[in-house]
Amino acid sequence: MKNKNIYVKIPFHYGVHKFKIFKGHRWGALDHFLLQEISLQPYPIEELSLKSNLPQRLIIEIILPFMKLGWVELVELNSKYNFRITSKGRSVANREELPYEREPLESTRKFLIDPITAKCYRVNARNQNYQIYPTSRANELLKNKHSISTELKIKNPKHSPFTSDILNCVEDTDEEVIGYEERANDRPYYQNRTFAIAQVDEADNITGVPSDISKELAADIIAAANMKRSEINTNIDSLSKNSKISTYNTESFENRFEEHYINETEFRIISGSDRHRDHLIAMIDKSVSRIIIHSTFIHLKNFESIFQKLTDAAKRGVQVDILWGQEEPDDERSIGSYNQFLEGLKSYREEIIKLGLTSLFTIHSDPTGSHAKVIVCDTMEFGYCSTIGSCNWLASGFNRYECSVFVTNDTLTTEVLDILSIISKGKSRVSNNLSKSISAISYELKKACEHLSSEDSANKNVRIKIITKNEHHDFVLDARDKATKSIFIASHRISNNAERPILTPLITSMTANSSLNINMYYSSLSGGINSQQLDDMSNSLRKNGITLEKKKDPISHAKILSWDNDNILITSLNWLSASAYGNPYDELGIFIERKDIFSLISPNY
Repeated sequence: MKNKNIYVKIPFHYGVHKFKIFKGHRWGALDHFLLQEISLQPYPIEELSLKSNLPQRLIIEIILPFMKLGWVELVELNSKYNFRITSKGRSVANREELPYEREPLESTRKFLIDPITAKCYRVNARNQNYQIYPTSRANELLKNKHSISTELKIKNPKHSPFTSDILNCVEDTDEEVIGYEERANDRPYYQNRTFAIAQVDEADNITGVPSDISKELAADIIAAANMKRSEINTNIDSLSKNSKISTYNTESFENRFEEHYINETEFRIISGSDRHRDHLIAMIDKSVSRIIIHSTFIHLKNFESIFQKLTDAAKRGVQVDILWGQEEPDDERSIGSYNQFLEGLKSYREEIIKLGLTSLFTIHSDPTGSHAKVIVCDTMEFGYCSTIGSCNWLASGFNRYECSVFVTNDTLTTEVLDILSIISKGKSRVSNNLSKSISAISYELKKACEHLSSEDSANKNVRIKIITKNEHHDFVLDARDKATKSIFIASHRISNNAERPILTPLITSMTANSSLNINMYYSSLSGGINSQQLDDMSNSLRKNGITLEKKKDPISHAKILSWDNDNILITSLNWLSASAYGNPYDELGIFIERKDIFSLISPNY
C-alpha cells in the first residue's frame, strides 16, 4: 500500500450563534515600558525606535491602541511628528498595571460538538488546523479513496454541550463572552450536521481534526483506522477503487465528571439534622450576591421560616432562585394535594411581589423532575461553593438524620453549576434566563480556575468525584470487588428493586470473603414491599452473613455507601429502593476517598 495514511470520516453536530462579547487589549510589559517612556518626553518614531531597539512598525502597532484610548496623541514639534502623552495617559502610565479597557461587540461564531463527549471546538478560529465539509463534499473528497477510507458510525451522538463550554470555546484571547442571542432562525444543534476527514498514519498520529480533540474521540478514530488497515492487509488482492466505504461502529459516552484531588480544607461532611438546618441558614445569611437552592420537595409549612431568611437575603441584594423537582403525580388521588401545593407556592410568589423583590427573588414555576438536592452560593470566605446530599432543604423539618457534602473547590463547583444549568431548564430542556445566568457564572469561574496557580499536589490527598445517576451501581460493584473489611449502606427506603443491583453483588462479596462485615439500614418501606417480604429478605441476607436493620430514633433520610472506612459515596439516591437508570442529573452524589473518612459519619448515625 503506497499511501500509509487511512482516512476517517467523522460526523459532528454543530451550533451557530451571535455572541455578545467584551473585547479588550491586555497590556504586556513592552506596552507599559513604551507608555512610561513617552510620559517622560515626546518622541518622534525614529528616536523611539532607536531608544527601544524595536522596529517602527511594531511601535506603531503598540501605540495605536493608546491613541484610541486617548492616552497618547500625535503632535508636530520642531517640524517632526511626535508621540506625546496626554493628561489621561499620564494618570495611568505609572500604575503597577495598565487598566484593562473593554469594548462591547457582537460576533457570529460556529462550534462543533464532539459526538462522543459533547466537548466543543471552535470553527474558523485564527489557528484552525482542520476543515469541515457538508455530506456531499465529504463524499466527493473520499470518492477515489474508498479502499483506504472508513467512517465512524456513532450511536446516540452527542449534541447538547454545557453552555459554559460553548462560551469558553468560542472566545478569543482578550475576550470575555457574556452570552448569545437566540434567534428564530438558529436551528437546534441536532439538526446541524457536518463532517471532518481525519488522516491517521501508521504511528497513530491524527491530523485533520481539532488539535484538542477529546481522548475518547481520538481513540475511536485510531481504532477505526487500525481496523481498516487490518482489513486492507487481509484483503489486499481484492481491493478496488470503487469499493464501498467501510464503517466503524461506536457510541457516545454518558456525561461523567472527572475525579479530582483536593485539599482537606476544601470539603466538609455535614452529618445530622441540626447541622443541616444550621448549614442552610449559614449559606443564606453568608451569601453575597447569589444563592440557588434545588430541593425535590417544598413543604409549605416548613418553608415559612426559610422563606423569611431568603427574603432578608434578597433585601440586601442577593439574587435568590428556588428550584424544585416534584412533578404532577400519576395517581389521581394525589392530584388534589399537589394542586394545593401549587396554590401555596403561588401565595409565596404574591408575597414576593408585595415586598417589591421580584427582580431578586424567584420561586420558579416549572418542576425540574430531578431528585437531586443542591445548594450553590457565593460567600466572602469561600467565593462560590456547593452542597450535595440527601437533604430536601425546603421540605425538611430537620428532625431526621441527613448526610451531605459541602465543597469549596472551584473546579467541583463549576461542575455543579453546569449540572444546575441543565436541571434549571426543566423537562423541556429549553434554555431560559436562569440556565443562561448559571452557565455564565460557571464560565467565569472556569476562567478564574485557569488563571490561578496550581497548589502543590502534595497537599491534595483527597480523591473526590461528582456522581450522576447512572454511575451509582458501578460503585456498588467497586465495593464488592475492593472491600476487604466492611461495607455500609444507608437508604431512606427499601423495596424489591434492591435485590438485583444491590443485594446480589453484596452476597457475592460475602462468598468471596466471609470475614467481611456488611451492614445495611433503612427507615421505611416503598414500592409495594410488605412486612413479610421484608422479613424473608432479611432472613435470607442473615444466612449470607449480611445485616439488614431498620433505622429508628431518629429516622434516617440519608443515602450512603461506604467501604473499608476510607471510601464513601453520599448521595440523593435511595440505594435500597430507587432505580439508578435514566436522566443522569435526576440523582447526584459525591464520592470521596480519604483515610478514615467514614469516621466523620459513624458516630452520628
